[in-house]
Formats: sequence, structure tokens, C-alpha cells
Amino acid sequence: MVSRGSNQEFAEKTFSFHQRIYDLHKTFLYDPLLKRQEAEGPWITNFPDIFQRWLSEATPIYLEFCALYPRLHSAIKIEATKSSYFQRFLNQTRDHRFGNRLGWDTYMKSPIVRIQRYPMLFAHSLRYSERTDERHGYQAIEKVILDLQDLVRKCGVEIERAEKEVRMERLREQINSTLKDGIISPHANILFDEDLLYQKRGFGRVTQLRVVVLGPGDYSMVLILSKISKLTQINDDTDSYELVEQFDARNPITLYLTSRDSEVVKEQFTLVFSQNGHQPDLPKLSCTSLTSVKELFKAVGAIGGEVKDINRGNIIREILNKSASSGVLTTPKSDNTTILRKKKEVFRFDE
Repeated sequence: MVSRGSNQEFAEKTFSFHQRIYDLHKTFLYDPLLKRQEAEGPWITNFPDIFQRWLSEATPIYLEFCALYPRLHSAIKIEATKSSYFQRFLNQTRDHRFGNRLGWDTYMKSPIVRIQRYPMLFAHSLRYSERTDERHGYQAIEKVILDLQDLVRKCGVEIERAEKEVRMERLREQINSTLKDGIISPHANILFDEDLLYQKRGFGRVTQLRVVVLGPGDYSMVLILSKISKLTQINDDTDSYELVEQFDARNPITLYLTSRDSEVVKEQFTLVFSQNGHQPDLPKLSCTSLTSVKELFKAVGAIGGEVKDINRGNIIREILNKSASSGVLTTPKSDNTTILRKKKEVFRFDE
């Protein structure tokens, strides 16, 4: 079913951690709670000590799983593109009545999602507990909540760090250039990565160029990539790109922006990168997404670049004003970046 190795080996590689998490909950949480209910039943009035013992065992396992999760998730997605049999298997398991029509990714990330619900469960129990009643263990429950919140925070840090590493490794694999080892550092972060429209001069056909902004720090740069034909892919069934242009942030980078319409509301933009104050003979990129333009603003500013309006001086202000009026929070930071977000999320999964 899988493209390389046995099905059993692939299953153990990608889902073996879930068995460890199941055994952890059964041994240190479910069984002790069941025994205490049999002893005190039908209600349990004091249980923080059980969760504290479970937390001491669960913390290293969850942190290890969160550090591996992005790689495991990526491995299944890549295998699904390589093997049509494996993709068919994933579809069949999703459509099966025991699968509740949920995709494989839902079950893979379920341990991480569920642990975020424990603090809410304890907070709900505190509403029905007496602070002065020692049987309820009010202060002990508060400590468990704080410890759980700390574990959730650490898990988020591990996932974010691993996701950055996976995205950078993926980018390095996709670039078909002998110079990629010299231009892409494993310590860099991807600040912006989207496909923008590009129309060749004299041709009516519109294609796409991939714009990647790396940084911030000593590895800051802008890469413009072109997708290679499927007939010349360097990896099986994966997208490969050739390097069209590279802008090193050690020299001043300027993003020139103009709108095709008199109103920003229509969201038609033309983008041109420049270095050292010159406008090179590079393709003009088109973008119809206001969100993408704002994210590109943020990325270019984070690496010390500058955004200029070619035709008129108020288009940038209009874009930022529209972001504020559309309910998106715009908050300036000390490193000249702009954070645009609608809500705070504990975890972010790159599907």
C-alpha cells in the first residue's frame, strides 16, 4: 500500500506514539480514578493528586510527541501523494461508519487538542467547589490548572519550532538549484510563502510565481521561484521549483506597490521588488488578495525592507485602514513588524 517499506513499519512510524499516550492515560489516569470511585463512590471529592502524578509522567511524552507531530503529519501527506493505494485507504477509513467521517489528521492531532480541554474541565469543577472545604482540594485543583496551562504552552512552543524546521526542509527539497545550500540556511524562518500571479510580456496566459520571504536575522532574503514542469520533477510526485531571482536583505530591499483601480476595495495590486534603489527588469506580480498583501507588508518590514507606492501616496494607508475596519487587529511591534490576527490561538496546524 505504501510506496516504500511495509505497511506495518509505516504505521508504527507515524502512529506508534498514540499507543504510548493511550497507555499513559489508562495507567496513570483512568485506572486510578476508577479505583478511587470504587472506594469513595459514587462521587469523587478529591482527585488533584491523581492528575499531578499523571502530569509528571505525561509532560515528557507530550513534549516529545509535539516535537515530532509536524514531521509525522508531513510524512502521511507526502505518502498520500506518492501512493494512490494509500490515498484510497485514507479515503475509505474516513468514509467508514466507525471513522465518523473524520479525516486521519483529526485523529493524529487529537491528543494535543484534548489536553487543552483539561484546564477548562477543572475550571468548571471549581465553580461547584468550596474554597474552605478541604475535601474538595480547591487550592490543589488551582495548581493542577496552572501546571496544565504550562504544559499546553510548552507543547505550543515545540509544535511551532518543529513546524518551522519542517517547512524549511521542505523548501530546500523543492528548490532545484545547486546554490540552495548557500542561500537557504536551516536557521531561517519562513515569514511569507504564497503563489502570486504573473503574466509574461506579449502573452495572454497568466502563470504563477512563488514568493518566499525568509528571516529575520542574518539569513533574511526574498526568493522568487518558478514551478518546474511535472516531467522534470526532482522528487516523485512533489512540486519542484527553480530560482528566478534572489534578494539578499543585507542590501536594501524595496517593494513597489500600485493599485489598478481607484479604490483599494476592489483589491487589485501590482508588486515589483527592487534592490539598492533600482527597479530591475523583473516580472511584475499581481495579487488580488488584500490579506496576502498585508502579510507581505509584514514580512518585508520584518527583514528591514521598505514598501513604496508607485502611483499615489495613500494606497498603503488605505490598506492598513481597511485592515482595521474589517475587524483585524493591527498592532505595531518594536522590530518594525505588524501582527495581523483576528484571535489568539493556542496551536496552529499546517494542514
